[in-house]
Amino acid sequence: MFNLITILVLVSKLSYISSYLSTKDCPICPVPGTIGNFTNSRLLLEVNPVGNPTTSLASMVMQGTTSSKDLREFLVTIGLNSNQGADSRNAVNPDKVALYVANVGLQGTSDIWAINPLITQFPKSGDYTAQGIELDFNNLNAHRGESDAGAGLVPPTSYGLTVTGAGSFRSTSAILVCGPGTHRIWNRGITFANDAITQSTFQDLGNPDKSVDIRGNPKYGVWQSSKATKNYFAGSVSIGGPEVKKSDAALDVAGDIHFDGLLQRKRKHPTKVNDILRESIIVSSEQGHVTEFSGNVLLDFEGNAIVHLSTAAASGTVETNMYRYQLTPIGAAMCSLHVSREIEQSMDDKTINFMISGGVPFKKVSWKVTEVASE
Repeated sequence: MFNLITILVLVSKLSYISSYLSTKDCPICPVPGTIGNFTNSRLLLEVNPVGNPTTSLASMVMQGTTSSKDLREFLVTIGLNSNQGADSRNAVNPDKVALYVANVGLQGTSDIWAINPLITQFPKSGDYTAQGIELDFNNLNAHRGESDAGAGLVPPTSYGLTVTGAGSFRSTSAILVCGPGTHRIWNRGITFANDAITQSTFQDLGNPDKSVDIRGNPKYGVWQSSKATKNYFAGSVSIGGPEVKKSDAALDVAGDIHFDGLLQRKRKHPTKVNDILRESIIVSSEQGHVTEFSGNVLLDFEGNAIVHLSTAAASGTVETNMYRYQLTPIGAAMCSLHVSREIEQSMDDKTINFMISGGVPFKKVSWKVTEVASE
């Protein structure tokens, strides 16, 4: 008898709920004949959201507090096992989406968000890791995007995050990292770690006006700490701004540049020892263009050698530039070692050269020339 009474009470309550939900004043109105379809829901439930306790209106509210010390806890879980659609008769495979969130801005709307995650770390809340969004992307199927450049984007593909869209007008930015503006809140804007990238950490396959555009005032525009890292420029590199127009130059300089490494360039008139000219460049706007050339040369049977430099390396004209020389004997003492002829233009105007004399035949001499171009 008790069970029968209980059942009757439950039926009565369900009937009441059903009658209530069918009225026009219900805050959550399911579509007749469906389960969980709240297409006609209205935002009438007053709520103070966790972490942002401004009075808001909602149609569904789920807020709670953790209750377990040892178990993971999810306030809401949504899971979808997708095993249909590969043999679809449609022209496009039907997408399978676990969670779809949309917000359409219509006339009269204020600012809109499709999704707004919030993390707040209160003072003295402990030592723990906090993440606004964690995207776990587990590829246990096959490699994707192995080909270089655009060829690696041919489907099938796997993307951890895709920012796409459509429309008739350009949007401000695909990704924005910002703060309150009064102080810096991030130590790093974007971080790549744990040797996770194989090909390119950043890759630009488009045709923008500028691939990397630095408009702030960073202490270093580009910081490279590894001396083993190489830099490759297939085109012109301009330093100083758009006023540099020498498109045929590998390096255009319109400002100060300090270079501590070694440049390698083939010489049209190499010495007997080296076909590579090693240069160390220091350019200073205070004292004009200053360039240092250095290398080793093998003396001939008379203890002489002619060192050739390309005119492309000269900052100005040979007649007006000032040169300083330094000679260091290698393998033997050379008391009479000297520059017997200073830098002059060759007859074909393709090289400039100077002559070393007074050395020991067939020994090496390390030489360095500092050129100060006239203003």
